[in-house]
Amino acid sequence: MIEFSCSTCGKVLKTADDKAGVQAKCPGCGEVLTVPDASGTADEVVSTFETPAESSDMKTCPMCGQQIKAAALKCRYCGEVLAGESAGLGSTSFVYAGFWLRFVAYIIDYFVTAIPGAMIGFVIGIIFAAAAQGEGGGPGQEGLLVGVQILSGGVGIVISWLYYALMESSSKQATLGKMALGLVVTDMHGQRVTFGRATGRFFGKIVSGLVCTIGYVMAGFTERKQALHDLMASTLVIKR
Repeated sequence: MIEFSCSTCGKVLKTADDKAGVQAKCPGCGEVLTVPDASGTADEVVSTFETPAESSDMKTCPMCGQQIKAAALKCRYCGEVLAGESAGLGSTSFVYAGFWLRFVAYIIDYFVTAIPGAMIGFVIGIIFAAAAQGEGGGPGQEGLLVGVQILSGGVGIVISWLYYALMESSSKQATLGKMALGLVVTDMHGQRVTFGRATGRFFGKIVSGLVCTIGYVMAGFTERKQALHDLMASTLVIKR
């Protein structure tokens, strides 16, 4: 049995000894090569004969463990983005999302988080009104109002934090707004981010919002279309 590899694509195949010297086409890349003899002294080639049981054109998804094609940039089973494994940092395989795409995604996400926030605020307002009526408009009413405002703001922040951090660290790697526009959040190698990194990215937006939101505007002119909070968290927003 002769075992050999294609000099062009690296595909490994096997064939019988009597096929030595026969020219054949590689089933992987189409290159026409010559089957070497048993000693391996002839030209490197791949034939259309038998393929080995362990195919070199497969790899294991690091997220779900399924076997997928080695050239795949995304797992077809769990959706894990695998571009970083073959492309690497700064590769042209990444299509970075610009400022306006991200802005539209932000508007969508704003309304998604505003709806539950408004509902909770309505409930808190009813509770405040009942409490104020019970006190008869006494001196403690002003302090109660401040407390309710702080509570409402805190609940709103928690809702937004969990929404962004959980969704961007999930297998979807995106909020609803980003999914609508075909965008995902990744680390610098195109891999899925952890919940901790997604959390850091979310709270980094506070810094991006300072000084006339210049941190957000940076997504329009930085090399990899990163906003300030992306630079702080070492993340990318790319198009699928």
